[in-house]
Amino acid sequence: KAEGVRSRDDSQPGDEPLEVGGPKRAIDPNNPQRRRAEILRRMTFESWVKDGRHRFRVSGLICRGTTPGCDGELELKVYKDINSNDIPFTSDDNRQGVHILLGNPIRHREFPEELRSMNETMPGHIFHEGTVIPRVYTNTANDNIHAEVVGEGSGPHPALNNALGVRLFAPTIYRAMWRYMR
Repeated sequence: KAEGVRSRDDSQPGDEPLEVGGPKRAIDPNNPQRRRAEILRRMTFESWVKDGRHRFRVSGLICRGTTPGCDGELELKVYKDINSNDIPFTSDDNRQGVHILLGNPIRHREFPEELRSMNETMPGHIFHEGTVIPRVYTNTANDNIHAEVVGEGSGPHPALNNALGVRLFAPTIYRAMWRYMR
């Protein structure tokens, strides 16, 4: 088993949050406390380090396929939102190519037809070699829409890499859920 696993039970599907609490209720946009609680209930966090590899994942359930408005149009809106916040420490987020983040070079690429982007570390980056992939997808089994950021790599400082990755990218998922969750 991987060291440092902070995840839900392995028997749960990989893209579904644990269901806890009573019956499902409509999300009240006028009740921020209840909305925050629902967002946190729908978010999942995962982190592991093993055999020179590391991985973190932050994901959120945007909507269930049975919810009105949970469709391709919403999926595209969520992607555009996440894509505008997928490179930390820069205001030049939508430019593809090389970015220098606090002295660390990355290559940023976008794949809009796949509703994902990728930040890839380059030689000289403190966490080289690794990638971070933000994406939005629909689970074909139930038409639920999810947003997630997955970081993987084999560079030095894997535990620090995972901790910073979760810290830097969880707000991106949280903001998208605040704006679009149904």
